[in-house]
Amino acid sequence: MKVLVVDDQEINRTLLSFILEDEGYQYRMATDGEQAIQLYLDEQPDLILMDIMMPGIDGYEAARKIKEQAGNRHIPIIFLTAKTDLESLSRCLDDGEDFLTKPFNEVILKAKIRAHRRVAVLYKQLNDKNDALTFHNSRIQQEQLMAQRVFSNVMEKNPNHCTNLSHYLSSASVFSGDLFLYNRSPSGGLYLLLGDFTGHGLPAAIGAIPTSQIFFHMSAKGEAVSDIAREINRELWSILPSHMFCAAAVLEINKTGQQLTLWQGGLPDILLASSKSENDQDVDIKILEPLHLPLGMVGDNDFEDDVKVMAVESSDTLYAYTDGITEAVSSDGDMYGIDSLVSAVKGNSDRGLRGIIENWKAFCDVEQEYDDVSLVELNFGHVEWADEPVAEESVEHKIAPCTMQWRFEGEQLADLRCVDSIVAMVEPFFSEAVRKDLLRLVLNEMYSNSLEHGILKLRSELKDSVEGLGEYEQLRAERLFELSASDWIHLEAHLYSDMGQATLDLVLSDSGDGFNVAEVTTRPANDSLSHGRGLGLIRYLCQSVEFFNGGASVKARFNL
Repeated sequence: MKVLVVDDQEINRTLLSFILEDEGYQYRMATDGEQAIQLYLDEQPDLILMDIMMPGIDGYEAARKIKEQAGNRHIPIIFLTAKTDLESLSRCLDDGEDFLTKPFNEVILKAKIRAHRRVAVLYKQLNDKNDALTFHNSRIQQEQLMAQRVFSNVMEKNPNHCTNLSHYLSSASVFSGDLFLYNRSPSGGLYLLLGDFTGHGLPAAIGAIPTSQIFFHMSAKGEAVSDIAREINRELWSILPSHMFCAAAVLEINKTGQQLTLWQGGLPDILLASSKSENDQDVDIKILEPLHLPLGMVGDNDFEDDVKVMAVESSDTLYAYTDGITEAVSSDGDMYGIDSLVSAVKGNSDRGLRGIIENWKAFCDVEQEYDDVSLVELNFGHVEWADEPVAEESVEHKIAPCTMQWRFEGEQLADLRCVDSIVAMVEPFFSEAVRKDLLRLVLNEMYSNSLEHGILKLRSELKDSVEGLGEYEQLRAERLFELSASDWIHLEAHLYSDMGQATLDLVLSDSGDGFNVAEVTTRPANDSLSHGRGLGLIRYLCQSVEFFNGGASVKARFNL
């Protein structure tokens, strides 16, 4: 420890030097205030013993100037003075840390020096920690700005505005973990991804880079929604730590805006608003719940890529959002919630997205948002782009006709991955605009219907109750175990061109006894039964569907 002694009396300096030497301290001597200031600058002592009455600059002024030079550095100053009046002693505490009246007690002086030394050490440790925190805070801010720049660059890749889209994006801090991407499909439709990464900063930005690259690359090629979701999941699973993932919705609407394909994992319920009257005053809300885990949470083998495909009307509107909307809390501590959002959508027929956000902000009644907030409004109907390219003359689509056949027998029937293998083999023959998701859906429904009802002879009406559904699953497992070589499913795929129109016919037959075709095909569209809906989906997605051989064979036609 280095001590600076400031006193104009030599005898006092000598006495203090003996005391400091006995304690093992280093020391420097100054005879007046000016010399004390200069020695402080040159030597940077750890403690100062300061006399008050000196020629030139007195001890009070010298202490103030030294404190100014020290800045944030703590330098304890103990005044040694013959003054005993309260005003002088009060000034000692104002301009320094402590005082001791002359003649001073050696034991007390040593104790004060040790005490202030401990304070100085603690003060230095605190300063060091503050400096470290300042440094780390600076690095965090730099990382946040870098991450924000990454997300901004990612979302700048979105094409020119799609008039069907409106969105509200707001960050709770410098950086937002929400990702909003959209792209034009090869046929002029729309792909969209809304994601919410756990956490903030560079880890989320690291996930945003491959997510955007995969999304834009695959959507530009017209890839299936399920394949886009799977590829993003595969990449995030490989690069993100286990506690990080991306709640997301990936969707596509075709050019006419009449068909929606949706993969939904972890993101809050999506709202589909349909007007039930011409003046749009009566709105019906359908809630689309997420069926899957967020992207990056499970490996490729456990990832579920099945999608929802549904018909939509041109007057329908879809609302996708992150949990910053529904989990926002008012100044009274009430949560906004899904019910408030549904009410805002129902009561907002004329102002669009702006009216919903105004309702949300009025409820929250807070200046600062506590989470990232994203709300996307997608109006169905013909998809329009701000930079719509000039339509090219239609070219007759010629394709070399071909026929492919598959036959599955016995235990092979229980492996539903055979559908994926069929899709993979047929896909290369398709034009760019064909949706592999749709083919997979149709084949899954056709195959499942033949397997479960044709071969396993399971009764659909069992699924109309919870107890029956349990019995259905139990019987299915038992009968799959009993499959034999005499059980088979045969599929033929005929690809050909008819008057310039590429067409795919799928003919699937099974070894079962068939079913009552008339009863199922004449069921009303609004039938509330939980079974028989797969056939309705096939009839919706295909241009024609016909049954023969008593229901043991079905033919479905696509116009590609």
